[in-house]
Amino acid sequence: GDLRQMNPTKTVLVGAMNGVAVLYFVGAGAVVWPQTLAMLFTAAIGGYVGAWVALRLDERWLRAGVIAISGAITLSFFLRGV
Repeated sequence: GDLRQMNPTKTVLVGAMNGVAVLYFVGAGAVVWPQTLAMLFTAAIGGYVGAWVALRLDERWLRAGVIAISGAITLSFFLRGV
């Protein structure tokens, strides 16, 4: 399918999963707030920049980038034995 049409659904699902994880970690008292706030701020900026770039890229380049990044992460985990 069209990556641009699938992206909003993926974003909502990932947000819901992360929201549940946040509630769990806050409830368990396992949150280090200064680092958490820094990550929240930079993740929000990255999300907006990523969306801006994705809207302007040709879909073929976008798809190739997703595949390349996913492959690199998979290879990294495989080589580290994780």
